[in-house]
Amino acid sequence: IAFLGSRTGQERQPAHLRLRGWREELAASGIEPDESLVVVTDGYGREDGAAAMASLLDRGERPDAVFAYNDMIATGAMRTITERGLAIPDDIAVVGFDDIEESRYGATTLTTIAPDKTAIARLAVDSLVERLAGTPVAEPRRPRPGYRLVVRESTTPRQG
Repeated sequence: IAFLGSRTGQERQPAHLRLRGWREELAASGIEPDESLVVVTDGYGREDGAAAMASLLDRGERPDAVFAYNDMIATGAMRTITERGLAIPDDIAVVGFDDIEESRYGATTLTTIAPDKTAIARLAVDSLVERLAGTPVAEPRRPRPGYRLVVRESTTPRQG
């Protein structure tokens, strides 16, 4: 399973945290993470995902699946996969992160991790209100809003 969207030197940024999660979940499943399948991208857009997937395929690497930092990278990767004559998910399954609207409307709909955007917004507003009110914070909080896996066609073959 490849990871697209890594950034170097940004250990506290979401890309690094998602990469760490990729490593931990593979290891927990008894799979040794293959660091050659981690592809650094310059940005987080479709073109970055397309280039990252092309780089992987050009090196002769053809993973069974791709986990992308976000849905935009996943969308670009899917474009490259199909342009190379490969089938999603039969040849390469793809999973993104964010559950953007576009992930529901592509030629192949995208399986994605959907963060609880309502909880994230509530945490942000509550934090802002506390700061504006001058409420002292004893120690930094590490809130963890919920997530859910939304399974679509990019990981499940179409029926019929």
